[in-house]
Amino acid sequence: MSLQKVFAVMQEKNIVVSELDGELVVRSPQGAMDQALMARLKVHKQDLLTAIRNGVVMEGHAPIAPKITPDMLPLVSLTQDEIDLIVDSVAEGAAGIQDIYPLAPLQEGILFHHLLETQGDPYITRSIIVFDNRTRLDAFLGALQAVINRHDILRSSVRWNGLSQPVQVVHRHALLSVEELAPVEQDRIQQRLLERTDPRQFRMDLQQAPLLAGCVIKDSQSEQCRFAMLNHHMVDDNYTLQLILSEIRLLLSGQAEQLPPIQPYRNFIAQMQSVSKTEHESYFRRQLGDIDEPTAPFGLLNVQGSGGQILEAVLSLEPDLAQRIRNSARQHSVTPASLFHLAWALVLGQCSGRSDVVFGTVLSGRLQGGSAGADKAVGMFINTLPIRVSLGGRTVRETVGLTHRNLNELLMHEQASLALAQRCSAVPASVPLFTALLNYRHSNMIVASDQSALLEWEGMRVISSEERTNYPLTLSVDDLGQGFGLTVQSVVGIDPARIAVYLRTAVEGLVTALEKNRQQLVDTISIIPMAERRQQLFDFNDTAAGYPAEQSLHALFEAQVKKTPDADAVAFAGQTLSYAELNARANQLAHYLRFRGVGPEVSVGLYVERSLDMTVGMLGILKAGGAYVPLDPHYPEERIAYILKDAQIDVLLTRQRLTALPHGAKDNIYLDSGWPDIAQWPDDDPVPCNHPLDLAYIIYTSGSTGQPKGVMVSHRNAVHSTGARFVNYQEPVGCYLLLSSFAFDSSVAGLFWTLGQGGCLCLPEDDVAKDPAALGALIERHQVTHLLALPSFYALLVKQAGAQLQTLKAAIVAGEACSTEVVRQHYAALPQVPLYNEYGPTEGSVWSSVYPASRDDLDRPLSIGRPISNVRLYILDRSGNPAPVGVQGEL
Repeated sequence: MSLQKVFAVMQEKNIVVSELDGELVVRSPQGAMDQALMARLKVHKQDLLTAIRNGVVMEGHAPIAPKITPDMLPLVSLTQDEIDLIVDSVAEGAAGIQDIYPLAPLQEGILFHHLLETQGDPYITRSIIVFDNRTRLDAFLGALQAVINRHDILRSSVRWNGLSQPVQVVHRHALLSVEELAPVEQDRIQQRLLERTDPRQFRMDLQQAPLLAGCVIKDSQSEQCRFAMLNHHMVDDNYTLQLILSEIRLLLSGQAEQLPPIQPYRNFIAQMQSVSKTEHESYFRRQLGDIDEPTAPFGLLNVQGSGGQILEAVLSLEPDLAQRIRNSARQHSVTPASLFHLAWALVLGQCSGRSDVVFGTVLSGRLQGGSAGADKAVGMFINTLPIRVSLGGRTVRETVGLTHRNLNELLMHEQASLALAQRCSAVPASVPLFTALLNYRHSNMIVASDQSALLEWEGMRVISSEERTNYPLTLSVDDLGQGFGLTVQSVVGIDPARIAVYLRTAVEGLVTALEKNRQQLVDTISIIPMAERRQQLFDFNDTAAGYPAEQSLHALFEAQVKKTPDADAVAFAGQTLSYAELNARANQLAHYLRFRGVGPEVSVGLYVERSLDMTVGMLGILKAGGAYVPLDPHYPEERIAYILKDAQIDVLLTRQRLTALPHGAKDNIYLDSGWPDIAQWPDDDPVPCNHPLDLAYIIYTSGSTGQPKGVMVSHRNAVHSTGARFVNYQEPVGCYLLLSSFAFDSSVAGLFWTLGQGGCLCLPEDDVAKDPAALGALIERHQVTHLLALPSFYALLVKQAGAQLQTLKAAIVAGEACSTEVVRQHYAALPQVPLYNEYGPTEGSVWSSVYPASRDDLDRPLSIGRPISNVRLYILDRSGNPAPVGVQGEL
């Protein structure tokens, strides 16, 4: 068969030929190639290569017009229209495309986060390399391009627009893009390069190959050059980066013959598809089906950040501890990785208040590669998947064995989709299943101890290399063969060095238990080192002060009625009630409620807006001996219905016009239309009937990590909290502005702080509470001395009405984290007014001790982030740094 006839058959059967590294590459639809035609192609191999290099393949110099069809892409299901859309997006058309196949699971997640962000990219790794001169840099760039030419994954881009699924496109050629910056002086060269290539600002176009880039800057006073190498995790992981650097070193040293064989990334994609989604789903439903709340240390739920503002700390474990870890693992037939996973679960459990802990673990993807040479394959192989560790009621020995087994089972599903795994849990789709990560890295999976060792020769050296993550808390454990290194990355607000010490303490406690008492319950192992334990138990709790422990909460108000009966107690919408008037109305309601069966430990719902009725209702329920449960009408119906059922509320105080919403209470009492009946009762103080340990109120958390949780507060605790405010706030309350819902924890504290001190409670109407300008006028009119607000709203108030806030004696923020910028803005406008932060009483606080201070507690585990007692009260200085000023109280 002549070459011309071969061309004719190729066109008829839609067979395409191309060149790769001097070899002929043939692509054909399934069934189109037979042995006879293959033999003819071998005979005409050199002629075909020549024709390809010349850009012609037929007599008369007619160029090939290859067409890619669905049957030529066995790893992906695309329609012809979708394929044509991809081809049209590539400058060289079909001739420039080597292959098309799906994304690996982690690549899908990377694409999701890339599209979510508009500025910066947490999946870009940056390395800064210094070269003695431009000649060495150019040689390096040439070798890097040669490595890109060798590996299909390094010539890949991603397409998703108009497609039923995102795919990666392997280009036949992909030229490295290198930006040249103008030379600068040596003292500015590093800063200029870092600014230009900052991954917090810099983004790569994922639709342009290669997904590597570079930036060069020359020292204007010498021959030295600096090169910023940017790698995107879409096509490589940390191990792949080291493989790339090792291949560059071989090329630069003239040892190209020692380059390892090429391992096509498509082989990994094919291997990944060998386990069905049904099998993955079945496994993760068994593991996670009953998990309905995320494991979120310190309440951190954002896993969609850009990776900016990340702090890092490194800690090497002592040789003796490292050897004990290995000995314990060997004696119990598990791996050190299993012990570190369990230790990390202990840390996360005590930092999130969870006994069923779920976190992400990084799986290499190479250990199950299924083919020889997988350990030398270039590409993104790792995956992040959830592992569950149940800590409650299990012994150390049992939990170690279960953790080891779970890790081994997880390896069978290491290329499952993280999105699929999360869907198998009962956690709502809008909430992440976990927000902490563990990356256990073996030394035998590392090409060199670090990247700098690969390049610190012949005039080259790495001076910095950085990698980030979108998770707010990440632990990397480097298994170095003998020792162990810990690297913790965290968002601002969490000290990574402190977390590293927690992990070290946890793993030491775990090993000690395995050595001495394997039947010890695993959740009794502490993560807090002795120095911090003493600080929490003794230093922070050295706040002994007397308070009326036998007094009820409403008795504080009644004492003020006797002192200042004619003073304004509450103001709303132009109306006021004096202390005597408020007390009389509350007494009438109390007598009426006792008649209706309300007494100690009886929960009464209070379903009203901010109003005079709100204050009368709270005091009336307390005086009757009951416990009030605040229900804000602005809350969703589902939340209100849940609280009514959860708190077992049979009696509900409300107003007639609010009864359109469905309620579960059996007895509705109306404070507007029903007041004539209530007003028939006496207005004198009812006979006290409360014990100090009786419930005063039940406050519900936000429910951001699942269903709202009811916090039951006794009279003694509430009085303690209120008394602490009397002592520790610098100025007595003259007029307190209640901006937030009365169902908010810090608002409750402010109410009785005001009414127990003789101040006036100022309640803005709903439209005024949302308008900073109107609030400014209200504050000025009522001479408000204290207010509590969300930090974000307080910033608006200061910005728009700062001149009207001069009567303030104290500003309090709560409900969300307070940024340094809000603190600076406050002190710029109101330098004489202290700013207090009361964030987190019911959701937990980093600055807390969970148990009363006694020396016996040194042997008990302390928790970080659970509902707490002895909450510390902090005042923020002008730099935003907290300083303790006393105890707020017990919850």
